[in-house]
Amino acid sequence: MRLMELDRWFDATLGAAKLPGIMLSPTGDIMAINDFALDMFGLKREAAAGKSWFSFFGGADADAVRKAFEAAREDAGPSVVTRLNIPGGEAAVSWTCNPVRNSEGEIESVVCVGENMSGPHAMESVFAKNSFLCNVLESVSHPLYVIDAKDYTVKMANTAAGFGELTGAGTCYRLVHHRDAPCVGSNICPMAEVRKTKKPVSVRHVNYDKDGRERHIKVRGYPVLDSDGEVLMMIEHTFEITDQEFAERELRKSRRRYIDIIENTAEAIIEINGEGTIYIWNRAAEKIFGYSASEMIGANLTMIIPTEYREAHKAGLHRAVSTGTGAHIGKVVELEGLRKGGAKFPVELLISLTGEDEGERRFTGILRDLTEKKKNRERLIRAESLSAVGTFISGVAHELNNPLTAVLGFSEDIMRDHDLPQKALDEMKIVVAETRRSVDIVRGLLNFVRKQPAEKSAVNLNELIESVITLKKYQLRVENIELITSLSQSLRPVLGESGQLRQILINLVQNAHHAIQEKDTDGVIRVTSYQRAGHVFVEVYNSGPPIPGDVLPNIFEPFFTTKTREQGTGLGLAISYGIAREHGGDLSVKNTPDGVVFTLDLPSYEGAAQAREGKEAPGAPDGENKVALILDDEASVRALLAKYLRKMGFKVLMSSTGDEASGILDSEEVDMAVVDLLMPGMDGFEFYGLVEKRWPHLKRKIIFATGMVEERAALFAEAAGCQVLEKPFEKDRLYEAVSAIISAVRNTP
Repeated sequence: MRLMELDRWFDATLGAAKLPGIMLSPTGDIMAINDFALDMFGLKREAAAGKSWFSFFGGADADAVRKAFEAAREDAGPSVVTRLNIPGGEAAVSWTCNPVRNSEGEIESVVCVGENMSGPHAMESVFAKNSFLCNVLESVSHPLYVIDAKDYTVKMANTAAGFGELTGAGTCYRLVHHRDAPCVGSNICPMAEVRKTKKPVSVRHVNYDKDGRERHIKVRGYPVLDSDGEVLMMIEHTFEITDQEFAERELRKSRRRYIDIIENTAEAIIEINGEGTIYIWNRAAEKIFGYSASEMIGANLTMIIPTEYREAHKAGLHRAVSTGTGAHIGKVVELEGLRKGGAKFPVELLISLTGEDEGERRFTGILRDLTEKKKNRERLIRAESLSAVGTFISGVAHELNNPLTAVLGFSEDIMRDHDLPQKALDEMKIVVAETRRSVDIVRGLLNFVRKQPAEKSAVNLNELIESVITLKKYQLRVENIELITSLSQSLRPVLGESGQLRQILINLVQNAHHAIQEKDTDGVIRVTSYQRAGHVFVEVYNSGPPIPGDVLPNIFEPFFTTKTREQGTGLGLAISYGIAREHGGDLSVKNTPDGVVFTLDLPSYEGAAQAREGKEAPGAPDGENKVALILDDEASVRALLAKYLRKMGFKVLMSSTGDEASGILDSEEVDMAVVDLLMPGMDGFEFYGLVEKRWPHLKRKIIFATGMVEERAALFAEAAGCQVLEKPFEKDRLYEAVSAIISAVRNTP
């Protein structure tokens, strides 16, 4: 609207009020001025256009009207009184400023109306002024009305208020809220607040329409003060904000859900800006990195990035801010993070560009701690490696057991059956002793990988200790490590599986060996056995370095190790601890002033010693008039078995293959057979299946001789109801197996 047109509209609107009125821009410049104001200031209309209203006042009056104007820009300003020289002399003029808003609540202009307070009819003038204000603001689309501060009566209202014709007795609380008294409780009375503060106020009311629907109203109250500074009237302006309130309520709910999702997810969620400043740090981030949200909000992301990666991070962040792209954005990558204590750890990270906030790019990272995943992966690799080692050991042991069986068996027979010169006898004793040592080494390896169910019996721990020392003493001697034993000669046996208990002792001695190697000096390993209060104890001391305090509580955890990959898998002590607990005992460790001591504690097995003392070696079974078949691909083993069986009186038939043995059974009556399980061509498993079909009378008269340690061998023999002869075997064990078959035949009706 052009200035001249605006003036004409302003004059038409305010002319009836006969009061000076000025419409100001939001900066205080005159947009329109009526004739009464021109006369008051003694101005021509052309001179007033665009002039600053504040220039008409001086000193304190200028400050007062400026404050009233500034207050009106916020909501509504209180009345201020200035002194002006007007025709007829100096007069006190009260100015009231009110904002004019558009439909969206934005201020378009400020209307200031003057009132000569020097005349005798000041109160009537106030009402005249408010009447003209009502006319000015009639075009406002929101309800607006003027309330008398004395009795709450509504003196004037615009059409949007919907009050109809005012009778002079209608109060704001009855007309607006349909109440019999001023508002109390959650619906705060704006008049009460204006009276207290003498400043504009804004409150929210909740009303209900005729259908009982909730309506939310924003109420603004603007005080009109008299010359004494007391509230004379209040201009009330209301906006219905029901839709806004419901939208805000849904926004709050959505925000709560959003926060709940962020805070309760298992992954760390971190949001940063282009400078790396952190804005979001959820609970998972607190748990993973060790920093609280209060420590990290506002801090820089470099706090959790290892030093060597920080420059690369800054360069990448700068590139992402500049271009909106980056090498890692939108991709899952594995990086290293930095915990509060300075420890590095692996993380899986997904970075997203999550938009802009006030023109500033934001990035969100979702992180997962990969520490356990990496450990599990390492455990799987180690377990697979361990399985491969076990398979290799089993194969090597099987190949060694065949020659060891022959060497040990024939050597013992030579010593027993021949009158050897003393020197030859002594040399044969060395051969037997070293062969037995080799057998113990192989059996120690087999016990490490053995998977068959453990069968517990009375075990002398001293004997196991001696066998373990036999395995280790040469290597320790080469490395100048002194091995000392102090074993109780009256040690009671324990109830256990000898292979598993031997494994504990091997692991403890091996661990002591590695500990001394870390010290890189000569050392001492001392193994002690003793008994006390119904328990048997074995202590393994080493003079290596003490175990650190942070390591000690985890020493028996699976795969926990401070050794290099070449030294171990981290399973030895965990397996040992598990075996000890399964045997009703315990395994513990402590540092000493000069080393470390591991203690194995097992309950003693009463009465076992007497049972063992009463056991006699079995005699040779009677094989007269009986035929035995030997099926083994090793000639030396066949020869040894044939020698033993012939001494029992058997007629012996030998074969090296399953096909050859089948031909023998087609032509000969056989009373029993000793069959190797693992052979080229037709193995023992397949041969037994053939026996079941073609010679079923023989299927319970087979002894399986094997050097294999796989569980399927034991399970197969058990299912077949046959004896198992583990290589290298003692002659007495062969006697027991053969005797069992002969006794079964005799007892069969």
